[in-house]
Amino acid sequence: MTAITGTIVPDDGGEPIEPPPVMTPTIVKTDLKAALDAAAAAKSGVIASANGSDVLKTAYWVTAEQMNVFNSAISSAQAVYDNREAKQAALDTAETALLRAIVVFNGQKKAGSKTGAAPTLTGIAISAPPTKTEYEIGDTLDLAGLVVTAVYSDDTTAVIGISELTAGGFDSSTAGSKTVTVTKRKKKK
Repeated sequence: MTAITGTIVPDDGGEPIEPPPVMTPTIVKTDLKAALDAAAAAKSGVIASANGSDVLKTAYWVTAEQMNVFNSAISSAQAVYDNREAKQAALDTAETALLRAIVVFNGQKKAGSKTGAAPTLTGIAISAPPTKTEYEIGDTLDLAGLVVTAVYSDDTTAVIGISELTAGGFDSSTAGSKTVTVTKRKKKK
């Protein structure tokens, strides 16, 4: 876009005419953010397995290749979301591609075939920090980009969806270093 600035002077020497203000297109990232959250939820608890024999019947699995393809789709969409120079068309294209990847991934999920007691959660670990780690006074917490992995008693791991987490201790009313505590919500029985 080329912006012309200055004053327009009529040929007849009359009063200068102010040019209209330059219009800047509004960029909306909320739909892509919602798609990224949906992708995290779709991936939550899904385990990469060769054939599902190591996955309990109560859990879902996909092949490592399928998981890698889905992770790549998420990473591509996240890169567009994080790009401050991204145009609306790129955001919309990334959202559409990610939504299609979610549909494919959900169709690839299979129930495991292993019987036995369900493993118990022994801990969680942050695999990737949130994209935004610095805040201005009054900002709200933004967990986009955060990847939290659950560790279970049988040594398996699974990515926990953002919707399954709670964050506490965030206070942007004053300046300074803050500690945010992330916990996994307990499932309702």
